[in-house]
Amino acid sequence: MVAMDVSLSMLAEDFQPKNRLAVSKQVIEDFVGRRANDRVGMVVFAGEAYLQCPLTIEHGMIRDIVKEVDFDSVHVDGTAIGDAIALATARMMESKAKSRVILLVTDGVNNRGSIDPETAARAAAEMEIRIYTVGIGKKGEPVPYPTGFMGMTRNVMMDMDEDTLKKIAEITGGKYYNATSAGVLWQNIKDIDRLEKSQVELKQYHEFYDRFQWFLAAAAALFFLEILLRSVVYRKVP
Repeated sequence: MVAMDVSLSMLAEDFQPKNRLAVSKQVIEDFVGRRANDRVGMVVFAGEAYLQCPLTIEHGMIRDIVKEVDFDSVHVDGTAIGDAIALATARMMESKAKSRVILLVTDGVNNRGSIDPETAARAAAEMEIRIYTVGIGKKGEPVPYPTGFMGMTRNVMMDMDEDTLKKIAEITGGKYYNATSAGVLWQNIKDIDRLEKSQVELKQYHEFYDRFQWFLAAAAALFFLEILLRSVVYRKVP
């Protein structure tokens, strides 16, 4: 499961000309692209957490969702990291996979929600779910928060809580990574690739379309043409 932060602090543009949300999308698209045979689901969160897609092998759907996600995807601002972890964990409760992973991508400090991050991480650890945390952005970068007046913004200084992100990863046996450039060096994240594989049965559905009508119409036309020719052109005279 991917848990993606869409809070307003992701407006910070410390990846000129991209903001943190754009870089976050790039990180997630790269991650999904490396999981060719894995089922992937997605949660977005700010002040609340919402399921965007359950576990699926249809990665094209995940990529489409990632492209469409924006700051209006969650109407309550803030950063509810604990709730996002809990929701992602709940969506994997019925999974029989031997290795289950949450990729948490955020830039903020947990300040909303009903579950604190460490409690949610311990619940995930009890279910043998690893959490890999990715901190997006640099410390001390001003965030251009909208003021709600004529499109104006004001800069707000916000720090990333790297200690909590590291603790979440440590509790669950995952790792913490910091994306301070336009992407994460995925060659250093080979731990996920080495996780134990599972066999999963997939149901495939095939949709068929009838095309016989064209051949039937052509045959009928030739049949009536033959009758017409026999009656008019090649008519036999007794």
